[in-house]
This record gives sequence, C-alpha cells and structure tokens, in this order.
Amino acid sequence: MKKVVTTSIVLLSTLALTACSTNNANKTISKDKATDIALKDAKLSKKEVSHLQIKSDK
Repeated sequence: MKKVVTTSIVLLSTLALTACSTNNANKTISKDKATDIALKDAKLSKKEVSHLQIKSDK
C-alpha cells in the first residue's frame, strides 16, 4: 500500500509541475499527453500505474 500511495504522490506532483512549468505557459496539452510526460519524468510505466486514476480539477 505504501508504494501505491508514494507512486500516486510522485505522479500527481510531477504532473502538476509539468503542467505548470514556464515552458508550457499559455499552452494547453491533452490529459493523455500530460500523463505521458509525467510518467516519463517520474520514470514510471503506464503498466505500473494502471490501477491509479488521475482526476482533473475541472
């Protein structure tokens, strides 16, 4: 369970940082693209986090 929680926090933190970085200012990217970037940055595969759900603020 601890690994799942840690993975969730890392993934969501990375996703938030990626989406808010200055390089992406005034640009929109799809949820799938943001997820792919976050997974790559966190060095995780989709298979490792397939049981997690990413919820949007909107």
